[in-house]
Amino acid sequence: MSQERLKRVSEVFLVPLDKIVVSDEINNARLDMGNIDELASSIEECGLRVPLLVKKSRGEDEYILVQGKRRFQAIQMLVKRGVDFPGIKCFCAPLNYKVEDSLFDQIVMNDGKPYSNLEQGIVFSQLVDRGYTATEIAKKTGKSITHVNNCMEIAALPKKARDLVTNGSVSGLTAVNLYKVVNNEDELVKQLETAVNEAPTTSDGTKKKITSKNIEKISSMSPMKKLEFVKDTLKADNKQGELVEFFCKMYSRLKTGQSAESLLELFD
Repeated sequence: MSQERLKRVSEVFLVPLDKIVVSDEINNARLDMGNIDELASSIEECGLRVPLLVKKSRGEDEYILVQGKRRFQAIQMLVKRGVDFPGIKCFCAPLNYKVEDSLFDQIVMNDGKPYSNLEQGIVFSQLVDRGYTATEIAKKTGKSITHVNNCMEIAALPKKARDLVTNGSVSGLTAVNLYKVVNNEDELVKQLETAVNEAPTTSDGTKKKITSKNIEKISSMSPMKKLEFVKDTLKADNKQGELVEFFCKMYSRLKTGQSAESLLELFD
């Protein structure tokens, strides 16, 4: 197959639009594309300020989109409107650039619309599937282990619960905490939907986002149960070793009904 030589402007290449391919393996975490029409208008007015990142397919006359899915969709929208793009400004990733490199870059180098916790959880889960631990992911992305684990728990929610998180109706961690309490998918969705329907309305007519205080099973939870949630969260973050050890000792003594004098011994 004949290979078309790309025009080059400094480190930026001009790639024909029809040679750029979107890979579901790489670009499947973004759930909320945001206002693509607004982005398209900006590109039409000011040009593509940040080039796409693509990788050349071995033996094929095509380029796999690595970073810039929203910008790519905005350009496609403009082309349908009749705007001419003789070539799309792109950076070319090195040949040894792997899928996991792209997954990490989606978190670290995303300078457009930031990924939500749910979207980050999808990326983190894909990295775990590729053999990375939560500790390794945290180090490479600059996030805490607690954040990584929390995001993956949100991504592991049942689809109907994730949909409520995606559209902004429910806090992700609220859904996760309720799931731990009810431990039943149907009951989880039922209680979340009830809370959403009963949520107060803001001045602009939209419903307020549901948090733990709006969920009876969480808000009415005993102090000990709430402490248990805190304990589990702290244990997920091994950077807080001494704090976790202290909290677990305090929680254990409270659970067995020991006196305040007993708890004071922990401060000695």
